[in-house]
Amino acid sequence: MTNAFKLNRILKLIENVGGGSFDQLMIFDLACGEGSYGIAAAERGAKVFAIDVRSERMSVGCLRAKELGIPGISFYQDDIREIDEEKYGRADIVLLLGILYHLEAPDLLSVLRNVRGFCRRAIIVDTHISLSTETQIWLEGKTYEGKNYQEHGRNDSADEKRARLSNSIDNAFSFWPTRSSLFRLLNEAGFGTVLECQLPEEPEKPKDRITLLAFPD
Repeated sequence: MTNAFKLNRILKLIENVGGGSFDQLMIFDLACGEGSYGIAAAERGAKVFAIDVRSERMSVGCLRAKELGIPGISFYQDDIREIDEEKYGRADIVLLLGILYHLEAPDLLSVLRNVRGFCRRAIIVDTHISLSTETQIWLEGKTYEGKNYQEHGRNDSADEKRARLSNSIDNAFSFWPTRSSLFRLLNEAGFGTVLECQLPEEPEKPKDRITLLAFPD
């Protein structure tokens, strides 16, 4: 079920980036799940590509969009790690809601770089972070702090992993960077300005989860 406060926050950020209008925006909703945020944006006039590696939850969104008669949203099954401009073109706004914390550290940086390559205006990120430094990782000669989060057992089968719809698709562990390390990863990927959203409010949001608005250089 979509959190109404979070939905309001995301839509307000989209509205602000779009200058008060949705109808001229191309939005990519990556790792969309049921596509609730993309559907809401399309209802307001945006053109939306909703993309997810799993079809189970996405099929619910496809059906809902059809029932509501929303023509502006298209659904595609694809891996966020393989999405680029050549496949889908460019977007004004890219939604990365509840996905970055399911990625391994190298994939986290490469995905952000790929997104930077096809993002015109801004990305909106909602993700878990680590509130302490439990481990350090090195990427391209730079150090990032955070913690490893277990998604699956190391010996779990591909089918077992795929059946856990709220977990990563294949990696046993993901990397949750600290707040400052996430900012540095975004900067390394080509986002020169990163803002943390406090309003509109999202009551009961966990302390280890944040919403960011990042603008490419």
